[in-house]
Amino acid sequence: MNPAPGPICETTRSWISPLLVAEQVKRSGTGPWIFLHSLGSHPCGARYSLLATNPKLTFESHASRISIKYPETGQSADWYGNPWRAMESLWDRFEQKDDSPWPSGALMGYWGYDLKHFSAPRSTRSAWRDLEVPDCWIGLFSSLAVFDQETQEIHLIATGINAEGDRNPSQAQREISWWNALLERVPTKQATSAAQPICHDKQSIQTRSNLNRSAWIQRIQQARNYIRAGDIYQLNLSHRIHTHCPWDPWDFTTKLFEISPAPYSGFLDCGNLQLGSSSPELFLVTDGQRIRSTPIKGTRPRGATPEQDQALEKELTQSEKERAELVMITDLIRNDLGRISEYGSIQTPDLLRLEKYAQVQHLVSTIEGQLRDEIHPLKALESCFPGGSITGAPKIRAMQIIEELEPIGRGPYTGSMGYLGLNGHSAWNILIRTALFHQQQVHFNTGAGIVYDSDPEMEYEETLGKAAGFLKTLTAMQGRGRARESEPGKFASW
Repeated sequence: MNPAPGPICETTRSWISPLLVAEQVKRSGTGPWIFLHSLGSHPCGARYSLLATNPKLTFESHASRISIKYPETGQSADWYGNPWRAMESLWDRFEQKDDSPWPSGALMGYWGYDLKHFSAPRSTRSAWRDLEVPDCWIGLFSSLAVFDQETQEIHLIATGINAEGDRNPSQAQREISWWNALLERVPTKQATSAAQPICHDKQSIQTRSNLNRSAWIQRIQQARNYIRAGDIYQLNLSHRIHTHCPWDPWDFTTKLFEISPAPYSGFLDCGNLQLGSSSPELFLVTDGQRIRSTPIKGTRPRGATPEQDQALEKELTQSEKERAELVMITDLIRNDLGRISEYGSIQTPDLLRLEKYAQVQHLVSTIEGQLRDEIHPLKALESCFPGGSITGAPKIRAMQIIEELEPIGRGPYTGSMGYLGLNGHSAWNILIRTALFHQQQVHFNTGAGIVYDSDPEMEYEETLGKAAGFLKTLTAMQGRGRARESEPGKFASW
């Protein structure tokens, strides 16, 4: 039996901003598309931006109802079951090993928080699902463009794979030709529009939260009661801000990228909903059998002056509460990775590292391990899902309490956006600092980690600090009516 043909890879040194190419994909109208974008100079080593469109099939789940659609034929299949097992059957159909340093085709999209009901034992589902959005949406993308900010190269990768898992070299060459034709249509200069004054009147933007200040603080007191009783040590609590959204989701997201750049940003257009993420947190990345996670805990705002910024940095790095909280979550993730890694392979090369962003600064750790031979990337994702940094410790009991204290379901929030490469190269962020666009509304969850000695007022203010980039984007969009394109070349890669 002959092995399936490998992917076709073509590299060009003619650099074009990935933001401009993504804009051209949007204009091409080829159906669902995804763009993963980040900071090339970030200390985590993020370097590449990935762009894909025209999926061969799409997979979505609503609780146990699963739907696969085939855009090329218009056919679909629906059934009930465990979404993780259904995804595993797709992975088995399409998996192929090769030596490419990038994903050779991929299952790309989002894995929402509520998939926990199928990956975590004793998980409960009691929060009201007020948004009719899938728990999970992924597409099979047979080709993609990879932008290397470090070398200023664009790599075009095509597999010619179809919805049955067969690979056709002629189809792969046609995919390469499609990308080259698209690159030729990208304007050589950024589109400009007449400058309009930005409205700074915050009262003109009517945002609401599902929990006001007093209601959210009451939830903190309830969480502290659980901590006092010994049920948990730490809990992540969130509330959701929402408002009417007359703007194009892509325009809004590029403005969010500009105002609040982050190393694991992304945009996904599924048709009925869009996600625009400016996430600073990597959940998991796999490269061969190596796996890595970089949890975040501990937050302070950026200062208005260098002196104030330095004072806030000192306050964060010397806070016993914040340090203990990150160490606790680091241990939780070490345990999660330890269950699927070779004995003795877990290492923590970074602990309590400071990272600074436009609106906030965080403490971060890095945990690495060597996956056992029988653990493939999708199984690793399921085993660790969702991330401990956005649930609490112990994880299962924390998730049960979240269902009780948060009155509405989280949806995609605190799940993951990313890709499962068909050759095993995979990466997922934590979906925080993320705008969900659905039915002319934009929703933005924000949360904080609660421990027994948390100050409720400070924790609430922390959630507003994390939402600052989103709120500033709303103000900018309100003033302009429509966001201008972000400055090309300003961001880089996953």
